[in-house]
Amino acid sequence: MTEKQHDQASMREEAVLPEVVVAHYECETWGLPRSLSSYISSFITHKFNTQFPNVTLVVAYTHVGLILISSGNKLLTYYVAANPISRQCVEIPQPPPTVGLYFTSGLVTKLEDHVVLGYKVVLMDTSNLDDVISLLIYSSETGLWSFKTLQSHLTLSGLIDYNPVSLYGNLYWIGYNNNYGEVVVFHDFYATGTESDRCQVTPFPDGGTKPPNLK
Repeated sequence: MTEKQHDQASMREEAVLPEVVVAHYECETWGLPRSLSSYISSFITHKFNTQFPNVTLVVAYTHVGLILISSGNKLLTYYVAANPISRQCVEIPQPPPTVGLYFTSGLVTKLEDHVVLGYKVVLMDTSNLDDVISLLIYSSETGLWSFKTLQSHLTLSGLIDYNPVSLYGNLYWIGYNNNYGEVVVFHDFYATGTESDRCQVTPFPDGGTKPPNLK
């Protein structure tokens, strides 16, 4: 592997490890005396019941430090938006019943002068991840869940729905075009007008074609 290929591989690895992106780009700015993960670990231990059969996980990160936590068991699971440093948290209302297979996909924030004005919890229907992306979104500004469908200007053959990178109101996923080349799929969740229901697709610089893995 060449140095260029190694750098691109590292970028793609970070793209599906958002906690790495947060730690790399923001922890020095915040002046934290210890790692972000240590704040998260102590916060979860202090705030949540972690005894079996309960499971508590961080399921989404943002570049401003806000995280989304899933906690519960087989009978009931709920979401909490939290700042692990200040230890402030808000429980999210339960989402409405759905027909598709909706799973946690991300958390985005609305900023003004570096102040968080609002956030959105994003669930994605994983039963269909081709040209149409179906989402279930909770808005802190309205206190409601709503359904949304995104259209792509390029044909997609697949999308990695989990662990997108969250930056400035956008979510960035890794996807695949019809030639099985890797692409970045992203959407601004605070966009207005015609862009509010469109997702953008950008190929990687070395995004050639490769055969599918049929194993």
